[in-house]
Amino acid sequence: MEDRNTAAAFIREYIYHNYEGVENIRIREMKFDKYTGNWISHTSFNDIERSYEIAIVFNKDKIIFVKEFI
Repeated sequence: MEDRNTAAAFIREYIYHNYEGVENIRIREMKFDKYTGNWISHTSFNDIERSYEIAIVFNKDKIIFVKEFI
């Protein structure tokens, strides 16, 4: 999945699937590592209760790591 648009759609799908009432998704930074094949994304969004800043590392259609920043 080296296509940026496909990777961004995967991030949005992950967020909508794992959080309720999501609004204002903003992908702040997205990088593709050619050596590992991993995408690294820094994303912010709001849900019903609060704001989130998360980092997601994924490869193809598999999440490797998610970190929420409070």
